[in-house]
Amino acid sequence: MKLITISLILALLLPICLLAQDTEDILTKVLSEVGFDRTDLGYQPKGYWSRFPLDIPYKLTSFDDLFAEPLKLYDYATLMANSAELYLD
Repeated sequence: MKLITISLILALLLPICLLAQDTEDILTKVLSEVGFDRTDLGYQPKGYWSRFPLDIPYKLTSFDDLFAEPLKLYDYATLMANSAELYLD
């Protein structure tokens, strides 16, 4: 009886899961409406800027890359958290 119940639940959830995967990413949709894409996000520091990037003491080596690609910040933070949890426990 449990096997039949589980199979019925899975059979009902399968179409819902397939429909959820077909939806477009909200960020991509909003950016496309204003004429941008994900590569347009972030800054590339220019040499002619008057205040940034001057030599900043104690700047993380990953700062410039994260500044240029802000969507990678979540991946970077997750990796740093996993490393901290592994080595500081």
